[in-house]
Amino acid sequence: MSQSLRETLDLLHQQLVDAGDIDKELADRLRTTISDVQSALEKTGESHESDPRQSAWLTETAEHFEQSHPTIAGTISRLVDILGQAGI
Repeated sequence: MSQSLRETLDLLHQQLVDAGDIDKELADRLRTTISDVQSALEKTGESHESDPRQSAWLTETAEHFEQSHPTIAGTISRLVDILGQAGI
């Protein structure tokens, strides 16, 4: 996994921990997505194809956080960009 992607995933996870006052269901789903991305990228020798629904969901989630947690929204947007650049 690229260093930039790993750092972005770690940063997003920490921001979720620090935020505290976000929708629990949305935060849990975002944590699961982070974990899924990490697991998929750590598998060696396998293709890393993107699920377009996951990218769309991440983009929608970033939009959801724009007003209440702009830092989290920015990190999610950065994650989507990094995944797109990697073809994931």
